[in-house]
Amino acid sequence: MVAVGIFGLLWWEHRGRPARGAAAWTAATQIKIAPLLFAPVFWVHGRRRAVLVNLGLLAGSMALYFAFHPADLGYFWERTLAPRPALAANLAGALGILTRSAGVSRMLSVLFLGGCLGLTWFRRQASLHHLVGLWTTAILLTYSRTWNHHHLLALPLVVFLLREEPRPIWLLLGAWLAVPVPNPVWTSLLHWPLRTWRLAEAVLFSIPLLLLFGAYVCRVGRGNRLESPGTGC
Repeated sequence: MVAVGIFGLLWWEHRGRPARGAAAWTAATQIKIAPLLFAPVFWVHGRRRAVLVNLGLLAGSMALYFAFHPADLGYFWERTLAPRPALAANLAGALGILTRSAGVSRMLSVLFLGGCLGLTWFRRQASLHHLVGLWTTAILLTYSRTWNHHHLLALPLVVFLLREEPRPIWLLLGAWLAVPVPNPVWTSLLHWPLRTWRLAEAVLFSIPLLLLFGAYVCRVGRGNRLESPGTGC
């Protein structure tokens, strides 16, 4: 459903209906908090009301829920916000598994997201699609709980890259990210160590995400809001 929300955001923005695009973004954020990281994109595009409405609805819905379920607040903090060793992330997770250091994962995540923030600020004239693509791929590369099904969040990006620039590479990357992977239960039956499996999965899916991230860095770096075909890096 979050992927549908991201697609709706990009679709309505493309159709010149920014209010509906913002509504799709808000709906996606109420389902899963990760799209809230698109807030800098809306902010630099002058869409500050959309950011405030999204934050207000999110805070209100969370306050209402935890008012009736206060015991769940600790669980939410532990599973969502509290620092922990990265176990299933892509690029950051791979480094964390290799080095056995959660600090390495967190440092890479801070560098990635800080770089995205700087690029968003200094290239604010870039299209919303390109900035959303930048942030989506950065989240998938660095979030400490990125599992295989989260890669579906990148598929709306592939659709709009194909619309801009109909190259087979985008279709290949989309198919790569959509490939289901064996459940770790099956890997245990095959006598694969869980650490080995997670490292292999992290490296495997870091490749298409890094390629998409690089494509969006190039597009944002050009800082052009016109999304015309044939404008690759």
